[in-house]
Amino acid sequence: MTAPNRNTLWARALVDELVAAGVDAVVASPGSRSTPLTMAAARNDDLHVFSQLDERSAAYFALGRARRTGEVTPLICTSGTAAANYHPAVMEASEGRVPLLALTADRPPELRDSGANQTADQEKLYGDAVRFYKDLPEPAPNDRALRSLRTTVARAVGTAEGADPGPVHLNVPFAKPLEPTRVPDDVPADLDPVAEAGRDGPYVDVTPGSPEPGDEELQRLANELATADRGLIVAGPADPPGLDAEAVTALSHATGFPILADPLSGVRFGGHTRVAPVIGAYDAFLSAAVAGDGAESGESDSASDWADPEVVLRLGASPTSKNLREYLAETGADQYQIDPAGRWREAEFAATDLVVA
Repeated sequence: MTAPNRNTLWARALVDELVAAGVDAVVASPGSRSTPLTMAAARNDDLHVFSQLDERSAAYFALGRARRTGEVTPLICTSGTAAANYHPAVMEASEGRVPLLALTADRPPELRDSGANQTADQEKLYGDAVRFYKDLPEPAPNDRALRSLRTTVARAVGTAEGADPGPVHLNVPFAKPLEPTRVPDDVPADLDPVAEAGRDGPYVDVTPGSPEPGDEELQRLANELATADRGLIVAGPADPPGLDAEAVTALSHATGFPILADPLSGVRFGGHTRVAPVIGAYDAFLSAAVAGDGAESGESDSASDWADPEVVLRLGASPTSKNLREYLAETGADQYQIDPAGRWREAEFAATDLVVA
């Protein structure tokens, strides 16, 4: 069915491509400029539309949903200061590796920096906090533009949910009419069917993957761990969709190392704790050694009774506990920071190895 105008065609292609990429819900906040996107989402039977009046609340709702599911829940808002209310959640998503996609409607380029109502500079609004940003062109009813749009949407979802998940920002300008009213001769009748209606499935099918060390690197790591008599596995705050508790348990069995489980690791509780040495309340016996509580209170320095670990395997983000972070830094142990995105997340600067896996 031919769209009544180019804005409707553009928004329908964008939303259809979101659904083809696996998106099952969006969070929309009311506004005029975002009407084409909201209407397209509301009329798509495969999409659930959550309505949130406040953009800040909407962004945190989408953040929480994505943290739970590991999949992106796109946001739709109008132009102007509405998009700025997404910024705190965008920063949280970046630091927490939570997939997020902000679709911010905008005035057409000629109205920018003109004093027009509800107009602000939305280009690269979130700075370096996003994994990918694009200021989309104005809707154009031609094959090349529609293919470009569909490719960009596939890239946006793929990036948000990729090996280094996080926020993505697409700025979407619209000129009037914003409603799905018919504009004669606005949409050609001879558009390429694939450009107009998309393919059977995503326009670009993104195959996700995770980096894995080669056989030689794995053997070298295994040999290095085998030479250690004492070691620790530190399960830090988990990135969505979470640490695999069974895999962490298997690692503990293979190495003989106990697991120090952060409150945000998702590993502290569960059936695996019956068969693996999972320790949660480590602050109780690390505080005297690290914070100096023992010296001030007259208690013995508990660290003097312990043999420090020779090696530490660190999974997830930096531990929540300052005591634990400082204790690990003071041990002088070889610390292997394991990170699937190859990011440097070790604030004590005591890591000796970064393993991208």
